[in-house]
Amino acid sequence: MNKLAQDHSNHQSAIKTMTHDDTKPLGDRVTACGIRWGGIAENVAYNSKTVAQAIQAWTNSPGHYQNMIGDYEIVGFGETNLYWTQDFARYL
Repeated sequence: MNKLAQDHSNHQSAIKTMTHDDTKPLGDRVTACGIRWGGIAENVAYNSKTVAQAIQAWTNSPGHYQNMIGDYEIVGFGETNLYWTQDFARYL
């Protein structure tokens, strides 16, 4: 999942846009990692200078915070040029 999140941060940096869109939908990206998932979520952020700032921004946002405390079993984290990604999955 860390590679998945890192790849998404790399993609955002390459297109210079904070987005959930990628070349494939999140579900397809998680499946490509070999995970049979029953639930997924993703948080993205831009311009936080530190991990602590990115986490604080997500914590202060009700929707992002719900992803963080959701019923997920695995998480991946990535950052490239201040584009941050958190990916979450629950096994099927």
